[in-house]
Amino acid sequence: MVVGARLIVPLFIGAYPLPAILAAMVLDGIDQSVFAATIGGDLSWYQTYDKALDIYYLAIAYVATVANWGDGIAFTTGRFLWYYRLVGVALFESTGARWILFVFPNTFEYFFDAIEGIKVAWNPFRISTRWIIGIAAFIWIFIKLPQEWWIHIAQLDFTDFMKETIFGVPADSSWGDAIASSPLVALAIVLAIVGLAVLAWWGQRFLPPRDWDPTFSAETQAEHLGWPRGPRRVVPAAQFDRRFLEKVALLSLMVFVFSRMLPGTEGNPLQVAIGVALIIAASTAVSHLLARREVSWTSVAAEFRTMFVINAVIGIAIGILLPGEESGPPLPEFLFLIGVLSLIVVLYDRATEIRRLRRPEQRNIA
Repeated sequence: MVVGARLIVPLFIGAYPLPAILAAMVLDGIDQSVFAATIGGDLSWYQTYDKALDIYYLAIAYVATVANWGDGIAFTTGRFLWYYRLVGVALFESTGARWILFVFPNTFEYFFDAIEGIKVAWNPFRISTRWIIGIAAFIWIFIKLPQEWWIHIAQLDFTDFMKETIFGVPADSSWGDAIASSPLVALAIVLAIVGLAVLAWWGQRFLPPRDWDPTFSAETQAEHLGWPRGPRRVVPAAQFDRRFLEKVALLSLMVFVFSRMLPGTEGNPLQVAIGVALIIAASTAVSHLLARREVSWTSVAAEFRTMFVINAVIGIAIGILLPGEESGPPLPEFLFLIGVLSLIVVLYDRATEIRRLRRPEQRNIA
């Protein structure tokens, strides 16, 4: 159930960026405890599983920035932070060296949260370059580096730390026992949380006037920014251009990370990149043909279903025509990887079309 939630919840990031990614982060934070409580046993596989699903929801968040962040410094900074982390995770999966995740911290996630948090009621895209870089640097140095050190270098667990150090009970104790043993500590934590909430409420008076009424909807925010809503009907726009190269790079790294999570799918980075490039090239040619025939999509689900079948057939054909020394991955794992690839490609193509329509020159033409 928790795995299904981690796959489904991120799908709402494009429409409701802030609440959806916060929900994804909560699921990311509790799933290990859920696994420990339900299945128990050896959880050594969790690190690879967790990093793969982290990359999944962060990839959808990055695609959301393609559609919703325009062409300014915020988008450029977010793109750099995203690919920097993605490369780091791929290196970690190749070597198993935890220090790599400290050197390549996940700054993109909190940077996305910060920009989307501002965008609830203000226009973040008029913030100066200095302040945008400052926000990213602050998150990198003072939030993510300590967090990555705690998790990957010191290898400490926050839940165990709270129980053993703060409440003074064994790590395997229940939270009920921990609170019962130190009720004053629990009360102090509650009061601290309430105090922070009151401080945040009081601090609102120092904020600048809102640019619009608070909203979590990306479409409503786009209207306030003077951008058109996303089109109801999308014509396939995949081309062999810079976007094609980005999709190959993005999906090669993602599929490589996911391949480390699934049994029987361990390929080297070059094999994965070649396979992904061939599938995306073939599906781009099919999309181009559909566009020439004026085929259009009314929903993401319809486009995903079609492209999933097309990409699965292409992938199987490539495996038959270009057999390697080893057999291909088991069919369920292969279809799962094709599903992830197809989903990200569909979302990316739709996001780039929305981005094109929202550029100033296109709005002027309209």
